[in-house]
Amino acid sequence: MPDKLRMEQRITIPGAIKRIEEQTDGQIGKEAWFPVPCARQITDFIEALKEEPKYRLSIHFACGSATYVVKDEHGKMVPITDFFDIEGFFNYLGELTNELHGAKLRKLTKATVLAKLALNIRRYMDNSKKPKNLNLIKMLTGAMTGGNYHGLADFHYNSLFVGMMHFQDPYNWDLDRIHKCDIHYATPDGKVIPFCTFNVIPELYRDKIQRKFSIPASEWEAKTGKKISDVYYHRTFTDDQKKTIIGYFNNFRRNPTAPKPKIEPDWGYEAIKAAAQAIVAPAAPSANLISMEQITGATKFGAASAKRPTMSHPAGAAGCGTSGGCS
Repeated sequence: MPDKLRMEQRITIPGAIKRIEEQTDGQIGKEAWFPVPCARQITDFIEALKEEPKYRLSIHFACGSATYVVKDEHGKMVPITDFFDIEGFFNYLGELTNELHGAKLRKLTKATVLAKLALNIRRYMDNSKKPKNLNLIKMLTGAMTGGNYHGLADFHYNSLFVGMMHFQDPYNWDLDRIHKCDIHYATPDGKVIPFCTFNVIPELYRDKIQRKFSIPASEWEAKTGKKISDVYYHRTFTDDQKKTIIGYFNNFRRNPTAPKPKIEPDWGYEAIKAAAQAIVAPAAPSANLISMEQITGATKFGAASAKRPTMSHPAGAAGCGTSGGCS
């Protein structure tokens, strides 16, 4: 795609949020949105409560944003943030999660935590702004304690999820986001590939892998004894099947018992260490550097100083003047 056409058609998450606010006449405002990894507070709580791993949306904050919207009795769209303190509730879930992790008497602590949740969840609700036909407390309690796909059914049936993902392209491929990806492709040869690596570099991954391993749907059904239509939206695996799948991919790990390696930042630990030392013992400023005061015309305390241009004016020494010649 030519650069000009891409600049005209490209839209980012902040741009989409701004347009949604405009096109809904402010009903879904920019303050209604949260980055996707905020949902990790819910997952961590359910993991601690159920004592089993759950799928964790711990992606990079710039990869996606979402909110929930409900209709009130007048047909108006009302974001959940208008009547429910999401941030406060997430912080409270974090406290309950820590309480579960530090428990010595698991059953007693679990019962206590559930009682606290049922009792205190009302503190985060503004009933004067909540749609009258919505029983959010019941739905949220069911979602928190259910801990699975079906536990969310009642909540999703009575609300509209509005979300967006910022898929990458070759010209803005970001390694920081790749490192934090949580949507992966597990390939038959034992590779686990991040979504935006698999699709952004198709010559090395997607197209090559699909040509090598793809089979007709009829052949897959004959091989597995399943119907595509039965597993198209929601796959079900027994515990034994899950262990078999995990065991298969563990065969390709160099050391299955080793902890997950810590990913080195893009600029490296040596550079971070040097930067930290520079903060402790800052070097003397260079005479060639332009200070912020020279650029802005004011110091931290408000005293003006002479401005020093950082580049020549494109219209010459005279500048644009007062006649609007630069327009």
